[in-house]
Amino acid sequence: MKNWANIISFSNSITIKKLFNLFKVESSYYLSVLLKKPIVWGKPYSISIEPASFCNLACEFCPAGKKSLSRPSGVIKTIDFCTIINQVYPELLNLFLYFQGEPFLNKDIFEIIGISKKSGIYTVLSTNGHFLDRENIRKLIESKVDKLIISLDGTEEETYKMYRKNGDFFKVTSGIEQLSKFRKESGASLPFIELQFLVFSHNQQQIEDIKKLGQYLGADKVSLKTAQIYNYEENRSFIPSIKKFSRYKEDNNGNIQPKSVKRNTCPRLWNSTVITWNGNVVPCCFDKNADFVMGNMLIDNFEEIWNNTQYQNFRKQLLTNRKTLEMCRNCL
Repeated sequence: MKNWANIISFSNSITIKKLFNLFKVESSYYLSVLLKKPIVWGKPYSISIEPASFCNLACEFCPAGKKSLSRPSGVIKTIDFCTIINQVYPELLNLFLYFQGEPFLNKDIFEIIGISKKSGIYTVLSTNGHFLDRENIRKLIESKVDKLIISLDGTEEETYKMYRKNGDFFKVTSGIEQLSKFRKESGASLPFIELQFLVFSHNQQQIEDIKKLGQYLGADKVSLKTAQIYNYEENRSFIPSIKKFSRYKEDNNGNIQPKSVKRNTCPRLWNSTVITWNGNVVPCCFDKNADFVMGNMLIDNFEEIWNNTQYQNFRKQLLTNRKTLEMCRNCL
């Protein structure tokens, strides 16, 4: 039932203009791949905007949690969010309110959600789940945010904290249960509650258990996700032995390397983009340190940024020699 509510919510955000833009984006991408030349029609139909770039946790491979981001930290101002969203909302199908950091650390997060929803955009929020108190749960329900993704990488405290450093398993699970209960009591169908489970070697035996726990807590979906690992050899103990849930493999010499072959294609450079808290446009969520800034939406017009020489050169490099792009090496 809740999945239907989620589908209906997404359907309600669709317009003819958005569908036509989607067609232009997809057709230009496939033409670009065919010709090995960047051709860009339309605007991205999926965008991530970063509410905050710091976190209350210290997760093992998260640069925000480990405070290792090389770029400045901060939260997006509501007025800046409006400046950004006003340039893209007519074509936008999805807005993801997360990049690095914990969105609830931005005190204006509910105002930001409200602006997005008033703009007719399907809106997704991702959180580590530590701020689901009674007041925030009420505000979440009232905001009509479409989907809430909650990270839960274990079915008991010890396993959970092996990756989610400084996390509180019982606080998160209690918050999820209370959210589900309050949603039901209020007669609301949203947000769609999705638990996200990063699969590591230490929790892979809990895959079936997390599905049961998700159902018990009242979540609508449990997603299993492969983890991005840095310093392969140093952190090989985190890599799961179940091949399906690992991005990595051993080569003939016993060295760890990504198992996916990096083809000279990637639709993300055509259908999506990422905006940091201070307005910088970066090509992908793998550019965590904003090493490839294409422009700034608080200074420049987005359409000009989207089609500028720097962005086009980046797309051309991806189409002809993707392996030379550092941020692509650890991608899916």
